[in-house]
Amino acid sequence: MNLIPERWHLESLICGLRGHVAPARTVQRLRPIDVHVGVEGPQPHQRFSRCLRCDAWLPGLDPDEPAREDLGNLEAITLPRRGAELRQAVVMRLIAIDKLFHAIGFFLAFVALVIIDSQLGGLHAFAERTLTEISSTGRPSTGTAAHWLDKLIGLDHGELRPLIFGALAYAILEGVESWGLWKEKLWAEYLTVVATAALIPLEVYEIVHRVSPLKIVALVVNVAIVVWLVWAKRLFGVRGGHQAHVRLTAADLPDGPPAGIATPA
Repeated sequence: MNLIPERWHLESLICGLRGHVAPARTVQRLRPIDVHVGVEGPQPHQRFSRCLRCDAWLPGLDPDEPAREDLGNLEAITLPRRGAELRQAVVMRLIAIDKLFHAIGFFLAFVALVIIDSQLGGLHAFAERTLTEISSTGRPSTGTAAHWLDKLIGLDHGELRPLIFGALAYAILEGVESWGLWKEKLWAEYLTVVATAALIPLEVYEIVHRVSPLKIVALVVNVAIVVWLVWAKRLFGVRGGHQAHVRLTAADLPDGPPAGIATPA
């Protein structure tokens, strides 16, 4: 009797994390028409219940405290997500997590910039004093440290304020995108595509002028997010549009138990 799916798939992972969805486990009795979701076993009080997500047939006994007498109208059962719909939901959550990290990063940048702005006078004095000490050693004030000290001395409130408001705006934007994508809101998908695509030219410009592995990875991730959302979610009318996406990713329910599970005569 083979009760385990022949190959591992995402549905198995989700069931391992969140538990199986087997409504046949919760009812007092199973009817002949319930053969798609559960069957009575050959032994007294034995039952096989099908997980509607991963298709595993789970052995067990009749429940001691059933939730109701039978499954009722089978067409009214809410099917868990599976197949393409489940895979897309997982990718959406990963993108939402990516956006959350971006939101946290921009918020930390906002806090740092506010602190710098409030302490700018003291930072100017510190930078000037440090440069003077470097010069007094007789060594030329060049190099990375001196470069950033010069930058700090030349920094003023007029330059900081746009950066502060920009960091706060992006923190809010990325946070909204993250929440909307986690909740799988259609407007969040469009917002993410537009906002992310708008940053790609700037990222390309940064790479052209000063390449780094981190910048390249960020660019690849953002391009992949835009392409995946537009293609897989059929945004902006691509591949038939959103209505085609809803229709083609609907969960299905294959017929009958596998041959390895014998139903009572």
